Amino acid sequence: MTNPILNNKDFSINMEVDYSSDILGSGYNGTTYRSRKNNLCIKKSHCSLLDSERFKNIRNNIMYIIDNCEKPYVGTFNFEFNYDYSQYKIFYRYSMEVLNPLTDDEWKLFHTLVSHEDSCKVKDLSSHRVNFLIKDLSNYLDYNVDDVKVFCEDLVKSKIKHLDLHPRNIMKDNKGNFKLIDLDNLRMEK
Repeated sequence: MTNPILNNKDFSINMEVDYSSDILGSGYNGTTYRSRKNNLCIKKSHCSLLDSERFKNIRNNIMYIIDNCEKPYVGTFNFEFNYDYSQYKIFYRYSMEVLNPLTDDEWKLFHTLVSHEDSCKVKDLSSHRVNFLIKDLSNYLDYNVDDVKVFCEDLVKSKIKHLDLHPRNIMKDNKGNFKLIDLDNLRMEK
């Protein structure tokens, strides 16, 4: 059976669990592992074959991040998938850089700045509002003001918008740069 989603650049993979990995988290959009072998995080997930448009959207957005090193997003290195016609599912995974959690103060800051409280509200990330909040909250919370400003500017400039923006999906790299994770809920701006 030929699948219309495939093209000559696509390939299938062995989706076996790497038993030398630690589970970092699990949720609606899959499970994230930290590989002990190669110091990467691996996100494994699936979607229904009947929802091939959703899969194409996920695949295209992640490939865009890989190809363009889109700044506010976690460093992502590959995207692989496999079809299981017996279960009517497309299994996929992508590997990412290992990131660090936010501090408690950074969590509180980003909750104020970007959280939508799971109600699809769009937060105002204008530079005026962001600068006001960052300056005001720096009197009470400890965080790097410049790193937060750069992250918020990158969010606004990015061609890809994260549709599940909250502190659980923001982490830091080893240089202190804030990065978005959970790449299954993105939309490309036209």
